[in-house]
Amino acid sequence: MKKRIAMALAGLLVVGTALAGCGNGSGSSDSGDTGESGKSDIKFYGKVIEYTSGPLMCDALEEQLGGKYNFEMLQVDWGNLDKVIRTGIASNEPCDVYNVISTSLSNFKDQVVDLTPYLDENNGEWRKCFEPAALEMCTVDGKVLAIPWEVNFQTILGNKEAFDKAGVEIPESWNYETFMEACKKLKDAGYYPFATPMDLAQGAWLFGNGMLSAAVNAGTYEQYITGELPFTGQETTDTLTAIKALYDSDYVYPGEGAVIAKKDEIQAAFSQGKVAMIANVAAGAKEVQSSTSFETVSVPWPSVGDQPAYEGVSNAFLIPKNAKNIDGAIEAIKAFTSADIQGIHAEAGYLPVNTEVEITDPFVQGLVEQSKATYGFSFPQTAEYRDYIVNNLMPDLILNGGVEVVQENLETFRQDYLASKE
Repeated sequence: MKKRIAMALAGLLVVGTALAGCGNGSGSSDSGDTGESGKSDIKFYGKVIEYTSGPLMCDALEEQLGGKYNFEMLQVDWGNLDKVIRTGIASNEPCDVYNVISTSLSNFKDQVVDLTPYLDENNGEWRKCFEPAALEMCTVDGKVLAIPWEVNFQTILGNKEAFDKAGVEIPESWNYETFMEACKKLKDAGYYPFATPMDLAQGAWLFGNGMLSAAVNAGTYEQYITGELPFTGQETTDTLTAIKALYDSDYVYPGEGAVIAKKDEIQAAFSQGKVAMIANVAAGAKEVQSSTSFETVSVPWPSVGDQPAYEGVSNAFLIPKNAKNIDGAIEAIKAFTSADIQGIHAEAGYLPVNTEVEITDPFVQGLVEQSKATYGFSFPQTAEYRDYIVNNLMPDLILNGGVEVVQENLETFRQDYLASKE
């Protein structure tokens, strides 16, 4: 049954610091121990204060299971997330539940509980609550090692007034050819069609989504994510050519300097009605929409090919094998991903993973539909490769040599990666 949730929840939680709570067991009892209250303890490293829904979801979890467990709610330290998990596990006094970014799961694959049996028990009752794409992001070597509680990806926000003025209808998905046609109409109507940030590690968005969609459409996705697909091939050529055409046609704000555009700059231009579309993360899309004076709509990212495919990532919960209260951790994660608590996330404008949550906001509905085309894996990202696609690929493509130069550089990184695996 689909459920809609009211936002009113009583009570505030007292939280400790992340490293003190999870990496050092001194002065505290084992999480599985029961005290005088008869309740066992759960260290829950999953309070996300950056989301308006985060504290409310933790409040709801404690309200729902507080009669059975003593929760120690710990704030997520995003800048040191992997370190916090490693330190906690190595101390042999880990948290029972850790928030983890799905792309980091392979780093912990031998240290965490395989959650596949829990998803599949009772005829897969728990598994059926999730979109398959969300669970796939948390799967390593055929095992689900974490349970997603939200999916995030790159999306586009559009000025509905600009689209109406230009006579452009927003489709459920589109390829670069159709996207370019829309950009021309928007430019003719007096708008810069598109803007995307190049700071804050977001410079790789165009290439990442383009290359992924090209591989998916060509049937070479598995080769791409294992490093077996040459960057000298047609998939890369098509991706880079499509992106370069967008810039060469002067469709990207602010024109000259677009390859160094900052997030604050393009958001200001969008708010002022100068730009028709801006790239943004789905998790922050509702906040931007609520701040504009015009109607803002969700727009799909263009794909290289007709099948949409977007790079995605999950925030998820893992359980260390040496956790003191594995059974309690399972129960807590089930509650956190239930329709009741996920509904709080949806009410705040974020993307729930539970398919039983009723979403009434058309804007969020559009984002949820887009999330069904997300993929959690891409080319293996070494530090050198990541630095290149974030900071240098776009300048090389648009200003310093073009498609062939970028392909040669990417292929060098691929060969280096393959050599490191020998």
